[in-house]
Amino acid sequence: MKKLYWILPRVFLISCALSTPFSEEPKTQRESRLDIINYGIESELISLVETLGKEDTKEFTPELTALFSSTRSVGVRESIITLFSNQAVDTLKDWTETLLEDPWDERSSTVTLALTYASKLSLKECAPSVRALLETENTQFRGPAIAALGKIGGTEDAAFLSDMLDDEISGDEKQRLVTRQAIMTALAELKDPSQWDRFLEIAENEDENGVIRATAAKALAAIGGDRAYDALAKIYESTDPVLREAAMSGAAKLEGRGSETLISDGLRDSYYKVRIQALVSAKEKKLNDITPLVLYRAKTDPVESVRDAAYETLAVLGNKEGLDWLSSLVSDDKATDARRVKAAKALSQYQKDIAWSVIPTVARKTLADDKKTWLRYELGKIVASAADSRYADLALEYLSHKDTLTRSLGLDMYEKQRYASVKSRIETIAEDDKQGALQKRAKTILEKDRAVAPDSPETGNPATE
Repeated sequence: MKKLYWILPRVFLISCALSTPFSEEPKTQRESRLDIINYGIESELISLVETLGKEDTKEFTPELTALFSSTRSVGVRESIITLFSNQAVDTLKDWTETLLEDPWDERSSTVTLALTYASKLSLKECAPSVRALLETENTQFRGPAIAALGKIGGTEDAAFLSDMLDDEISGDEKQRLVTRQAIMTALAELKDPSQWDRFLEIAENEDENGVIRATAAKALAAIGGDRAYDALAKIYESTDPVLREAAMSGAAKLEGRGSETLISDGLRDSYYKVRIQALVSAKEKKLNDITPLVLYRAKTDPVESVRDAAYETLAVLGNKEGLDWLSSLVSDDKATDARRVKAAKALSQYQKDIAWSVIPTVARKTLADDKKTWLRYELGKIVASAADSRYADLALEYLSHKDTLTRSLGLDMYEKQRYASVKSRIETIAEDDKQGALQKRAKTILEKDRAVAPDSPETGNPATE
C-alpha cells in the first residue's frame, strides 16, 4: 500500500506533463501559414502558394521572397514566380534580370516563367537579354521570348523582330508557321507603323495561310486604327470564317460608325464563332446603339454559347431595354433554370444594383421549394462571389436552411464578405457538434477573422450593411 501512495503522485505529475502541449491555444490561420513557410515540406509549400494565389492576397510577400532566395526546391521557386507574376509583385526583378542574362544553367521551365514575369511586369531592361536569347540557335525559348519582346520591347526590338520575320525561320512547316504568327503578334503589340504595308499585303494575299492572314488582319487594326477599316471590311467578305472572325476582333480597335457597321454585320454572320467575336467587340466598344441586335441574339440565337455571350454583352452595354429583359428572365419561372442563372451571373458581374433587386427574391422562393435546389445552389454561388454586403439577410437565410449544401453556401457568402450581422450565426454553427464538416469550416473562418486586423477589408464593414 505504501508503494501505491508513492507511485500515484508520480503518475499524476507525468499525466500533467503529457497533457500540457494539448492545452495550448489553437494557432491562427496566419500562424499556421507562417509555420508552413518556415518548416513545411515542398508539397505543403506549393499548395499554400496556390491557395494564396486563389485568394489573391499579398500578405506573405516578404516571407515568400525570402523563401525564394533560400530554397533549393525548383517546384517551390516556380510556384512563387507564378504567384508574383500574376500579382505583379516586383521583388524578383533583379533575379529575373540576372537569370535572363545567362539562362543556360537553369531549368527550361524556370526560364520560361522568368520570361513571363518580365512580360507581366514590363521589365524593359530585360529586352537586350531576350534578343540575345533569340539570336542563339537554341529554339526552346523562341515562342516565350518573342512574346516577351512584344510586351517589353521598343523601336530597336521592333526592327529586330521585323528582320527575324524576313529571315529564314528554322524548324518544320508547323514550327515556322507558329513562329511567324508569334512575331506578327509581337509587332502588333509594339504598334510598329513600318509594318503596315507588309501586314496589308499578307492579309489580302489569298494564297497565304489563313491563320497568318487572320493574324495580319488583327495586326492592322492594332497598328493602323481607323486606317484599317477598308482592309478589315474587305477581309470580312472572305468565305473563310477564321478571317471573318479576325475582322471582328480588329473592329474593336476602330472608331466611329465604321466599327459599328462591321460589328453589326458580324452579329448576323452564319458562323457562330464570328457572332461571338462580334459580341465581344461590341462589349469592348460599348456600342449601345446595337442593343436591339444583341437582344435578338440573346433571345433567339440557335447556339447556346452565342446566347451566353449576348447576356454578358447586354449587361455591359447597360441599355434599359436589355437590362429589363435580363431582369425579367431571372424572375421568369417559365424559363429554364440554366438561362435564369446565366442572366443572373451577367447582372451580378456588371450591374450589381439590378442584380440585388432581383436575385434575393428568386433565391428566397428556391429556399422554400426543394424542386428548385439546383437553382438555389447556383444563385448561392453567384451571391458568394458577388462580394456585396447587401446580401447579408439572404446569407443568414441560407445558413438557417435544413439542407447541408445550402448552409455551406451560406458559409461561402460570409467568408467572402464577412457580414457583421451574420457573424453570430457562424459562431453558433462553430459551437454545434451536429453540424459535422460545417462546424469545422465555421471554426476555420472564425480563426481567420481573429487573424486579420480589425481595420482590414476582410473583416467586413458593418456600416455598409
